[in-house]
Amino acid sequence: MTVRIVSYNILVPIYANQPDHYLKCRPEFLQIDHRWNLIQSHLEQEIVHHENTIICLQELSLTLLPKIELFFRRLNYTFFHNLYGKRYNDYMGVGMAIPLSMQLNSISFIKIGDHIRSISKPREEKANMFTWGWNLYQFAMSKFIELASDPWETAMAKANTLICIEVVIDNKPIHIGTYHMPCLYKKPDVMAIHCSVLKDLMFQLAAGQDFILAGDFNIKPLDICYQVLTEKDYNGCNLPESSTYEISYRPNTEQVLKSAYREKNGAEPVYTDFSDTPSSPNFCATLDYIFFNGHLTVEKVLELPDHPSSESYPDETHPSDHLMIAATFQLSEDFLFFWTHYLFHTRWLYKHIHKKHHIFKQPTGVVFVIANPWESLLQNQLAVWIVPIFFKEKHLFTICLWVFIRVYQTINAHSGYDLPYISAQYYFPWLMSGTLQHDYHHQHAKMNYGSFLTLWDRFMNTHQLQKDD
Repeated sequence: MTVRIVSYNILVPIYANQPDHYLKCRPEFLQIDHRWNLIQSHLEQEIVHHENTIICLQELSLTLLPKIELFFRRLNYTFFHNLYGKRYNDYMGVGMAIPLSMQLNSISFIKIGDHIRSISKPREEKANMFTWGWNLYQFAMSKFIELASDPWETAMAKANTLICIEVVIDNKPIHIGTYHMPCLYKKPDVMAIHCSVLKDLMFQLAAGQDFILAGDFNIKPLDICYQVLTEKDYNGCNLPESSTYEISYRPNTEQVLKSAYREKNGAEPVYTDFSDTPSSPNFCATLDYIFFNGHLTVEKVLELPDHPSSESYPDETHPSDHLMIAATFQLSEDFLFFWTHYLFHTRWLYKHIHKKHHIFKQPTGVVFVIANPWESLLQNQLAVWIVPIFFKEKHLFTICLWVFIRVYQTINAHSGYDLPYISAQYYFPWLMSGTLQHDYHHQHAKMNYGSFLTLWDRFMNTHQLQKDD
């Protein structure tokens, strides 16, 4: 199973048309017709060349909405959108498009500000002469200076909307969300509130299922808000107190997100936003992300440039000041083996099927073939052949090479010898599974359920070695 997630901030036309905004861009590259032709070309390539492509768009506008609707209809896509902006920004909003053939189980439109308000309540204050006098003083002072506002009240006032859908791909449910974070660099507390609440809300909506959250988050990889989203038990951000509301929300620092680009490339892109404007001269940074959680493996990501190709975007080939980002997620072979193996260790399946394989507490190389026929079919064979099926591999040499590697690795894991040089575990001890893990598994009939990698065992806290290893 694979799903392709594309996220693109397409730039509201009313911003591009301001003559004093993108001063270093050639006027013809800011025209709506030029930009729209490039946008639809980029999106169509993603849809045509990839299976199960889901498009997430930010900075939709009332002006472009009819063109976008017709574009997706032509490609047999269903398009959902929410415009939450105001007249000055052409009622800017977000949207998501999925193939008509894709099963849609649910769709939610949630204004994060309203959600924050729903988990808060105004503080009850007893009216007296002092409070009346204080309120009168604040009202008078607000006419002359800008008083500090309550960050929670500011967060509630933002209309930014999360679109979250649940789809089914190859009988597997998955939630997809898109969001455009409020651009409030001078109010980091408000952005931290939105980030934390958004993250925990996605976990709540997914209810234990896999999910992906893509969009323009207006945060950089070194910002505190990025750590809030991605770092477990992060304590570098304490949400502010509210002077006017009782806040019942408490961030869940145990549940965090992974970033597709960082998981695949080891780091976030060099940049996803580049422009030169009077308010932000020569701005070049990463603001767009595809986050995810669950049993998903990043197969590939859309390659992005390391350096801008002009003085400022939009330009001849870039219709927006943002780059389009994309990632393909897949269900990996080791994930399938891990979970089938894990299920075979439940009480009934272990007693009636898998126990036969565990009669050897100190396994040897030939033990791997001793298994119940159902186990051999569902766990061993399916987990091996799922990889060439997913990749649609037809070349005999490649298939034989893959089968040889899997059989060699299985025999080595059951050999009882942790020899140097001849196993992948020797070179990548943190990543690869091997004899040490599988010996422990046979001795104790628990822990270390992975076959090729230790990733799922570490994720599920079932990775264990002997104390002296």
